Amino acid sequence: MILREYRNDLPLSADQLYRIDAWWRAANYLSVGQIYLLANPLLREPLEPAHVKPRLLGHWGTTPGLNFIYVHLNRLINEHDIDMLFIAGPGHGGPAALANAWLEGTYSETYANVPQDAAGMATLFRQFSFPGGVPSHVSAHTPGSIHEGGELGYSLSHAFGAAFDHPNLIVACVVGDGEAETGPLATAWHSNKFLNPATGIGIWEWASNDAGSNPDVVMACAGDVPTLETLAAVDLLHAHLPALRVRVVNVVDLMTLESSTAHPHGLSDDEFDTLFTVDRPVIFAHHSYPALIHRLTYRRRNHANFHVHGFIEEGATTTPFDMTVLNRLDRFHLCEAVIDHVEGLASQAAHVRQAMRDKLVEHRQYVDQHGDDLPEIRNWRWLVQT
Repeated sequence: MILREYRNDLPLSADQLYRIDAWWRAANYLSVGQIYLLANPLLREPLEPAHVKPRLLGHWGTTPGLNFIYVHLNRLINEHDIDMLFIAGPGHGGPAALANAWLEGTYSETYANVPQDAAGMATLFRQFSFPGGVPSHVSAHTPGSIHEGGELGYSLSHAFGAAFDHPNLIVACVVGDGEAETGPLATAWHSNKFLNPATGIGIWEWASNDAGSNPDVVMACAGDVPTLETLAAVDLLHAHLPALRVRVVNVVDLMTLESSTAHPHGLSDDEFDTLFTVDRPVIFAHHSYPALIHRLTYRRRNHANFHVHGFIEEGATTTPFDMTVLNRLDRFHLCEAVIDHVEGLASQAAHVRQAMRDKLVEHRQYVDQHGDDLPEIRNWRWLVQT
């Protein structure tokens, strides 16, 4: 028996890690057994050539990785009660899918002649890639299979299709290195263009604290990094200026900023004003050039109050957060912008503005010395309850 020690300062408990590791090792054993063994599944007797299949099919190399992903997805399903579909792109990773289906019991539910015992394991091993058995890839015989496997290139298109048809379904798609170089896979990356968001823009009430009143400031964001920095800035504002009413607006479809007369996705003036107000400052963090946001909104009533932070052609090789600092797109500069543009706040919150400047100095010193971002930046998570 192998005794393993697990750290107790990780997101998963020692018991969870032990069970995940045990499942993964069991799935790996079942996978390699399917590829190689014709008999003696539990190795209760010395291994002999007669126990090994004469023709070996199925790729071991991709299988441990698939098993590792599968067990963690099962953990998420159990912890969060979510609907999830696992799509295995590597064509001959069939042993992994069959091993996990047998481990969790769904295979034996479908095939009573392959029970979860030594005899069932022997059948599972023998039938894999064997005359009269099952193929080396995920086929229609596999419980839950939606498409015959074996070829390369269509995993991502199936994943997009499954997600489009089922909005509440999370689809985890594993793209193999070989199929990543195929034309169908390259084309499938464009499937996001078929997705038409219901709104493309909206207020994040869980991050805002202006419910039932006009905000003092609107914090808008578009793009993953600007959104992260905006949320971090809002976190700081809630902590340092709790009386400040902040509205967070996230923009997924930039065309919603256009007038409805100029683009079919555009908002009417009244809809736009409902989100951005007609007279309050809007601090907009954008993943590209600031001029684009100004061009899209220049006809809006509140355009003069739009203050856009984006890429201003600054930076070279540096840390991820330092790149945002150099382009004044970071959380500290965004907080400063709020203090500068909310009427009457500059004098009241001078101490907060100074704190933001101090953090920028601390950041510069740390990055120059360590070549990495501050731990509080790297490890930041949204924890504010409003």
